[in-house]
Amino acid sequence: MKGRPVDRPSTSRRLVFRGIIGKLPRSVFHMFGVAVAPAVSLFVPSKVFLIGMAMVTGLFMAFESARFADRKVNRWFFRYCVRLLRGNEVSRLTGVTYVMVAILICFLVFERDIAIMAMAFLAVGDPLSGLIGPWGRWWWKGKTVEGHLAFLIPSLAAGWALNSYLFGLPPVIPVVGAVVAVALHALPLPVNDNLSIPVASGAAMAAVGMWG
Repeated sequence: MKGRPVDRPSTSRRLVFRGIIGKLPRSVFHMFGVAVAPAVSLFVPSKVFLIGMAMVTGLFMAFESARFADRKVNRWFFRYCVRLLRGNEVSRLTGVTYVMVAILICFLVFERDIAIMAMAFLAVGDPLSGLIGPWGRWWWKGKTVEGHLAFLIPSLAAGWALNSYLFGLPPVIPVVGAVVAVALHALPLPVNDNLSIPVASGAAMAAVGMWG
């Protein structure tokens, strides 16, 4: 029944632990990889940053096209990066490419402060949810309530810290952004969440800022 705590079906705690250890390199890579570009944006002019991001995103897209076109390139890529990738990315765009596209869109469409917070939610919330969620007991549509809380609480903390010490926006803005981000994370949408989470949370924060 929905809402009742249940044990994870046919999966021992030992297997869950091994799965989390297997995710750890990818989670750490995700956290720091998503955070680097927004951090750089604090120190370089906006136009320089956008041109640089467009060039980097273009390189990522070019490499994706090359590996899809050549199986040898794809095999080489997965051989050396297997611990940082998901199995289904052998025939799909990698999460990193979606992140690059999301960063470019967010910084093109939203104010810098909004874009940085939107990417921060993805940087801290998504990997922590992936690490903590499998230990949860309250399951819904393949994810746990504990995992969603592991996404929401660090996102709220990151939004509060960034806004308090750097941006000075109305406090409700990062709260709305974090809530929208975790909602997108919880919903089984067809769009890759590395793209949907920051774009949707950024749009929500921008809307609140306009109405406020």
